[in-house]
Amino acid sequence: MEGRIWFPGNPWPDGHAVEDFGWWGRIHPDGRLWFELNLRSEEYGAREPTDPGEGDWRSPIVWNNYHRCTLSPGWRQGLPAAEPGRPFRLTVPQTLTADPVDEVDFEEEPAFTVYLLGHDAAAGHEVTFTPTAAGHDVTWTGALALYYAGEEDFRYGFRAELRDVQLAGIAVAEELDRDAARRTLAELLDEPERFELDPTGRWFTPAPPRPRSRRRLFGA
Repeated sequence: MEGRIWFPGNPWPDGHAVEDFGWWGRIHPDGRLWFELNLRSEEYGAREPTDPGEGDWRSPIVWNNYHRCTLSPGWRQGLPAAEPGRPFRLTVPQTLTADPVDEVDFEEEPAFTVYLLGHDAAAGHEVTFTPTAAGHDVTWTGALALYYAGEEDFRYGFRAELRDVQLAGIAVAEELDRDAARRTLAELLDEPERFELDPTGRWFTPAPPRPRSRRRLFGA
């Protein structure tokens, strides 16, 4: 996985490397599929700033005081990805959204929490998954408010680009037995055969690649 995240207008116009990114799924008891995304950037000060300026958003000293950015799902939140009759298609580009800015309620759990310049607020998420030979490329954009500093106006934004990301697995609700879990997955993904249920029945893991046939391999 390779990735980078930008915060337009901050002192690093070339952005920051992404040190860690995770993509998991979660099947709810109601049969819906949610995606959880976790992102951690490198430390802001890993590279010299090239465009400092006035105000917190433009100040390298302020940014370095908070070290790095993390984006994580809120409690039992994330991206609504699929439901029976509307599967997530692994084979074509798809865009998912969450928390429109004009519907944000700061008293409710957000789709994603953000640590940026303190514990701030993120909304207006738009995430595009594009299949590649090695997994998926992911483009994630959203709006930011400096909530830790007392702001509730989403005046800022971010853009993250990740390359060759893998859907690491899909958690299964305890209410679903093994047969129900398999049936549900078949309704939620266009290629459910890419995953197999582990012995506990609580987790779908990526299936190992199928060996190529000897006929195809040797041209027989």
